[in-house]
Amino acid sequence: MQQQLSDLHILDFYHDAAIALLQLYTFFPRKSNMFVQDIIGEDQTDEFGLHSVRHESCLSTLIWLGEEGLLRHNGLIQRQGLDQAVLTQHCFRSLNKGFEDNAAEAFVHKLYKTARTGSSTELSSCMSHFFDTLFQTT
Repeated sequence: MQQQLSDLHILDFYHDAAIALLQLYTFFPRKSNMFVQDIIGEDQTDEFGLHSVRHESCLSTLIWLGEEGLLRHNGLIQRQGLDQAVLTQHCFRSLNKGFEDNAAEAFVHKLYKTARTGSSTELSSCMSHFFDTLFQTT
C-alpha cells in the first residue's frame, strides 16, 4: 500500500512538470506568471488559509524545476505560483531534440500528444525518459 501511495505522488509530479514545461514552451521566450491552479485546478484552502497537500506538491514541483535549472523565475507569488517564469536555454533545447526512436519528432511534440491523449503511465514514462536524457552525466 505504501508503494502505491508513493507511485501516485510521482505520477502527479510527472504530470505537473509536463504541464508546466508545455505552458512555458508556448510562451517562450516571454516570461509569464505560472499559477498552480492553471496546472491542477482550483484549490480550497482550509480554515487556517493553508493549501491542500496536492497544491503544495505542485508548487514544490515548480520550485524543483527551477532549482534543477529547467526554468528561471523571479520568486513566488505568495503560495500561488511563480513570478515571471521562463524556460532556460538548456531546457528549451532539450525539448526540441528528437525523441527516442523517432528523431524527426521533437520531444515537446511527443510530450504534448501524450499529455492530451495518453494515460498517466505513458506521461510518466515520457517524462522519466526526458529527465534521464536531460540529466545524463556522460
